[in-house]
Order: sequence, then structure tokens, then C-alpha cells
Amino acid sequence: MSNGVTLAADVLARLNALPKITVYDNQPVVTAPDKPFVVFWDGPDRLYSNRHDGSAQKYRWGFYIVCAGRDQESARWCTNYVRSALRGVRIGESMLVEVDNGATDLVDTTIPSDVRFSRTLEFRLHANLSPDV
Repeated sequence: MSNGVTLAADVLARLNALPKITVYDNQPVVTAPDKPFVVFWDGPDRLYSNRHDGSAQKYRWGFYIVCAGRDQESARWCTNYVRSALRGVRIGESMLVEVDNGATDLVDTTIPSDVRFSRTLEFRLHANLSPDV
């Protein structure tokens, strides 16, 4: 089983392979590109047991992807594009699952010449670490 670092690298490689978006890794975007873009934010991971005796170990890792664009249409397009690219993706024996986090479209007008629209997607991966699970 991989750890959060190698899992993040795998997801980032998948995102970077998408030709129609620009990908940023755990960094704020100073100047938004003209095409839709995403910001990958590595999330928490946790090792836990699903049995009282602690024999069966499970691993949970999560991450966030902020899908954005200069207008609402491109931000929504980007959201659907990323969802389609990651739907059903398996890493090892585990599947990425989108978490319904209730996110809605946001608009950032802090810099009038650099308006951005975005929506944050949240994903998780659960994996068994014990062969008897």
C-alpha cells in the first residue's frame, strides 16, 4: 500500500495528463491563466483499525481539488472535466470516491482585473492494509 506522498503524486500525474487545464500543486494561484485551472491540495491521512483487537488495519487518505476559471461557465466545465477524469479511478486495489461536501460555486472579486470562479471537490481513498480483510 502506498502512502499519502505517493498517492498524491499519482493523482497529480493524472491531473497533469489532462490537456485542457493548468494544474497547481499545493500553491495559491497568483495570476490565473486564461484557461480553466485546478489547485490540488493534499489532505489528511489516517491509519485505523476496523476491529477491536487492532488486527485489521485500514488507511484513509483525502485531498481537495479546487476547479476554477475566469468565468462561471469555465469553472463549471472544469469541475465536470475533473470529475469525469477521476470517476472510477483505482489506485492499487482502492477506488477514489468523491465526497459530497456541499460545495457551491464561489466568486472571488478581490482583484477586479483577475476575477475567478471556483468549486472545491473533495475525494477520499480507503485501503485495506491487512490480507485478512
